[in-house]
Amino acid sequence: MMMNSLKLSMRISQQALEAIAKNSISGTFSYAEVNDSETSNLSTVFSQCLAGLLSIVVQELTVTIQPEDDTVLGVLTKSVIQKIFAGDYKKTTNADGSVTITFGDLYQQEVRKIVVEFLLPAVVVKTTADTKIIGVKRSFKVGGLLKNPRPTVGTVTRTKTPSSEESDKLKAEILRIETLETIESAIEKAEKRDFVNATRLLTDAQGNLDDAEFEEPNPSIEALKQEVDLMLEYMQDGDIYDKKGRPFAMCSRTSHGRQRFAGRGDDVKNVRSFATPRMDTFLEQAEAFENNPDPSSVKSVEEDEKVEASADPLGNVAPSLIQYLEDAIEALNNIRLLITQSRG
Repeated sequence: MMMNSLKLSMRISQQALEAIAKNSISGTFSYAEVNDSETSNLSTVFSQCLAGLLSIVVQELTVTIQPEDDTVLGVLTKSVIQKIFAGDYKKTTNADGSVTITFGDLYQQEVRKIVVEFLLPAVVVKTTADTKIIGVKRSFKVGGLLKNPRPTVGTVTRTKTPSSEESDKLKAEILRIETLETIESAIEKAEKRDFVNATRLLTDAQGNLDDAEFEEPNPSIEALKQEVDLMLEYMQDGDIYDKKGRPFAMCSRTSHGRQRFAGRGDDVKNVRSFATPRMDTFLEQAEAFENNPDPSSVKSVEEDEKVEASADPLGNVAPSLIQYLEDAIEALNNIRLLITQSRG
């Protein structure tokens, strides 16, 4: 079950609220500024949680990573999973060596990224043939109906001289994971009131983010830069850390651990990591309602869905459509194989 927690008072244990969220399948911890009724942003922060819950398109998602063995030119290649990075989601190692990750529910247009490290044997023959190294199985529900798409097999072309090139997507995800690890260390220092070393760690993370080179600007890294900048500002001393730094850092920790948006007080408009289009829409509506508290000015969920459908007609049917396309592609490949064998 997903449980989202929301901090409203300094008297409430932030650690307990964060633990409630982390011990659920895919919950997040958020906080709102409510000390002053004139500046309270409870409605904007709460709107983000509501936007997610009203846009669930996939339920009970699990992904199983299976190491694959392959024989190329008479040589057996046996892959071994070394490490899997999937944030705070539960990972279960199965008897056959595969690992199952339990992601729970997904909001519309959410994405879950997994980084897998493999150990492969040395290349002993020169070949340009693709070698299977990974199998991916998915299971989820759409509209209450269980879906088990056909497994996907990942391949690589192995050479005696390994390539160190990484795609921008992979570089960005590895950098995000490394930055999250640094944030964890900075929180540990700050909790011990060692703000000198906490800010030093965040400054190093800031430099790594600034030095990262991509072919095109990466939105997730740009958002992470802004996040680290604010965290650095909120860890300058004990007073500001207790008031803003601790809840901000803990929200960031659960948000990145879940790869899901979490509202960070009055920075809810500035830090938009993992925010979905529905969340952006609800944020605008919540702000408009605060300026003009007229219920008729707020659109219904049905009206929001119509707008989203016009902008993204395949949004709600994408998971099922992808499965049908994969089945069709596999069927065509099998037909091609039969034709090739009959002519050979």
